[in-house]
Amino acid sequence: MNLIADESVDYRIITYLRQNACDVFAIIDNEAFIPDTEVLKKSVSANALLITEDKDLGELVFRLKLQHSEYFC
Repeated sequence: MNLIADESVDYRIITYLRQNACDVFAIIDNEAFIPDTEVLKKSVSANALLITEDKDLGELVFRLKLQHSEYFC
C-alpha cells in the first residue's frame, strides 16, 4: 500500500513508518506548501492512503465531496 503523509503529520510518524518497511511519500520532503486540493489529487493519482492531521482535508472530502483515493484516514 502506498502512503502519502500530509505536511501536518509529525515527522516521527513518517520516520517510524519508513523504518518499518512502509513506502511513505512525505509532502514536507518533496512539495511543501502545496494546496490541500493538490494533496488530494496526488493521493488519488497514486491510489495512496492519505495520512493527515489537517481537518481542512477532511472537510474537502466529507463536506465538499471532492474526489479522494479509496483510502483516507
